[in-house]
Amino acid sequence: MNLNNLDKYRTGKNVLVKLLESKITGKRIPVRVFLQMTKFCNMRCKHCWVYQVDYQEEILKTKEPTTRELKKLINLLYNRGTRWINFLGGEPLLREDLGELLDYARKKGIYCEMSTNGLLASKKIDVLKKVHNLCISIDGDKKGNDAIRGKGSYEKVINAIETVVDSGLKLRIHAVLSGYTKDSLDHMVALSRKYGLVFNFAECSLPDINNRDDNLVLSDKEIYKFYKKYREYKMKTPYVASSLTAIDAVIHWPLPLKRTIYKKDLPKIRKDSYVKCQLGERSCMVDVDGKVYTCPERWKDGLSLYDVGFDKAWEYLANRDCVACRILGSTEQSLTLNLSPKPLLNAIAKFS
Repeated sequence: MNLNNLDKYRTGKNVLVKLLESKITGKRIPVRVFLQMTKFCNMRCKHCWVYQVDYQEEILKTKEPTTRELKKLINLLYNRGTRWINFLGGEPLLREDLGELLDYARKKGIYCEMSTNGLLASKKIDVLKKVHNLCISIDGDKKGNDAIRGKGSYEKVINAIETVVDSGLKLRIHAVLSGYTKDSLDHMVALSRKYGLVFNFAECSLPDINNRDDNLVLSDKEIYKFYKKYREYKMKTPYVASSLTAIDAVIHWPLPLKRTIYKKDLPKIRKDSYVKCQLGERSCMVDVDGKVYTCPERWKDGLSLYDVGFDKAWEYLANRDCVACRILGSTEQSLTLNLSPKPLLNAIAKFS
């Protein structure tokens, strides 16, 4: 076992210990944090918050956090129980101090995950080697990917995947499920087989997504059809990263006409018919401006830690009225954060 794998084991154990503490005590602990490190990106994907005009206008007024400020934030989060950080953007590789920040987090025993578009992979391969769990986004086949991410982006992402694979790093590829990608499942399986990877899909999940592009959002019937095929591939290939439990939860969603279950809906449905959300209980997002959210689905519904402090911003999330949503990624995260045995074992095997 090399040093990076030993560190992955050590930091992974730290995550499990904190999750177990939260589960046993019932205490809300932000064990996993999605940290938006930068407002800048070298792509303009149609389904991303960076693409939204009013977000750009608002966030561009925000000063980019300095290295010192981010280290201070990492310290604060660690002291509140965070043991798993997903470094996000924008595009995190645009930050020249990313390697320094990853080293800082790792020295504290934090498990480091990162999601990237991969365009800077060849220039920043030494930085990528500091990440425990690396994800590169690619939205299906060339036609669908380029429609969402820009002409010529597919070849660039493939080059990034090859660079990372040739460097010996473990990699996952991720696609957003939309009208542009719903027919690209076979292609994703073929890519995973070719490069020895796993992949996963998740729906567009920003609250305003219906107003952006008619091709982005699928009907309930289309989503059901996709996940039935997704499940078939899960059963017969090793390439699907999502757990069977999470896929089945989406397929057998109890409220077909609604993507979110609220507290007022609970009397209408069986308790065992949905996966109770753990985002806001054991996880949160921290935006570039310091605002703390449960997830992209409740984007902008949060307080800034720079205005009220992290504790108040974190406590604000306890008052949310949503209980669960039909978003595969959120369902998967909730199962893992709740230490559900089969999804947890699947996560260890596929994501670590």
